[in-house]
Amino acid sequence: MIKTFISVPTKLLMLIVSALLFLAIGFSILSLSRLQEDYQQFQERTLSQGHSQFALHSDILRSKLNVWLESFAEITQLSQQNDFSIFAQQLASQIDGLQFNLNVENVWLVDANEQVLFSTSKTPTVVQNNITQTFALQQPNHQIYCQINCQLLLSLPLLNNQGNEAVITMSASLIDMLYAIKTSLNSDVAVISFVEKNNDKNINGKILSASDMKLTQKLLTINQQASLKTMLDSGLQSSLAEHSYLINLLPLANHNQEAYYLALIDDVSAFKNKNAKYRQQFLLSLTGIFLVLGFIVYVIARPFTKRLLLLSNALPLLSNKKFNQFRKIKLKRPTLFADELDVLTNSALELSYELEQLNIEVEQKTKELENIAMYDLLTGLPNRNMLNYQLRKSIANIGRFGGGVATLFLDLDDFKKVNDSNGHSEGDKLLIQAAERVRLSAVSYTHLRAHET
Repeated sequence: MIKTFISVPTKLLMLIVSALLFLAIGFSILSLSRLQEDYQQFQERTLSQGHSQFALHSDILRSKLNVWLESFAEITQLSQQNDFSIFAQQLASQIDGLQFNLNVENVWLVDANEQVLFSTSKTPTVVQNNITQTFALQQPNHQIYCQINCQLLLSLPLLNNQGNEAVITMSASLIDMLYAIKTSLNSDVAVISFVEKNNDKNINGKILSASDMKLTQKLLTINQQASLKTMLDSGLQSSLAEHSYLINLLPLANHNQEAYYLALIDDVSAFKNKNAKYRQQFLLSLTGIFLVLGFIVYVIARPFTKRLLLLSNALPLLSNKKFNQFRKIKLKRPTLFADELDVLTNSALELSYELEQLNIEVEQKTKELENIAMYDLLTGLPNRNMLNYQLRKSIANIGRFGGGVATLFLDLDDFKKVNDSNGHSEGDKLLIQAAERVRLSAVSYTHLRAHET
């Protein structure tokens, strides 16, 4: 099986990159979650401020109406009148002022018998219900009423000199209040209605009023497929003309299967730009760190890999018994501190000496074994194995010699009697003497041939 080669610097770089990648992912998750948390806190703060501002300005408007009605009742001395006719006449003279100063659109004065004593328009059902509830509770009652636009309904019980009771109800427009909320929150505001169908609210809303009508219409148009439930739960983020907007809804009223909401439209481009800038900086920083670490790993690991490759290329010299050549290679490097490669190099050098010594001993033992196999231990003359070897060698090369090959056979007569009568020690001495004479004869013959040559 062929394995893919991956260098040590590459493995180290992959290891470091993997570790940094995990750290980067963890850090980015924490950072992004922090940004998301800040975004949610901003959204919650916006909703809370919207609720507070709406409640505050509603209270202010209601207080103004209450103060005006109470003051008007005292000025007209209603408590000293026997009926409400004079009060109704004087009230009619104040309608223009109410409309101009307090944005009052309609006024209704109804007695305890539900007879309309004065009105500026027909009495809607919601107004009649509010009046009935005021009679029942015997205290001021108010609510938000939305139809063509959203209004504040305020009903206040009145008593004359005879103890007769009547209820005066005013409907005041919320336009000024919405612009006051816009100024306080620095956000665009709008009143939007959504039709309820089969217990589900359609996102195709109708804008009743808005501080920026064009912006509100565009945002609703591009988000027609969004879920109203999502807008109520977590708001709706939308992009328009390189700006990001967050729409939060505050419930106002429900009327005739229509739900009315106060929409707070905030420009959250700063959050988005901050998030995008953070991502860009994070990616650039991470890329720079990877490049720097990659260069550092390469610079540090490159000498180690060179030494490893040099050692791996030199090790085959040991198998070829080129020990001196192996030791001439500069495997060590001058360093201040020793490392694992120095230990490996020292072990390789020690191994070369041990292998060389072992090779010498093996050669010596081989020669000894060859001598034992090819020569007689007693006489030192070649034995039968050597004879067979030389014969095979001579026969194989017989074509090179014109004189052929000859074999001389010598025998000691009655040698067995010498061993039997004088013992093996004397027989061995006889063999040694005979071998010495044969050797001297061979030497003399060799010198003679050499002299003749």
